[in-house]
Amino acid sequence: MDDKKKQILYQKTDFNSYLICQLPCIFKCCKCKKNNSILVEKNVKSQFCLFCGMPNYVNHQSVKKG
Repeated sequence: MDDKKKQILYQKTDFNSYLICQLPCIFKCCKCKKNNSILVEKNVKSQFCLFCGMPNYVNHQSVKKG
């Protein structure tokens, strides 16, 4: 998938939360509903939102390494 299509999907996730599953390495904050990147190199179960600081459970199974 090219970068332009990824960016369009990324922007759509703000309005259609079900599309978040199509984007690897992205999670939506459960409090402020903003998109954040998953830090692949850190193998942690929860990650803080960069916008509001809320801890969120992060599923590393959906992230492809490499």
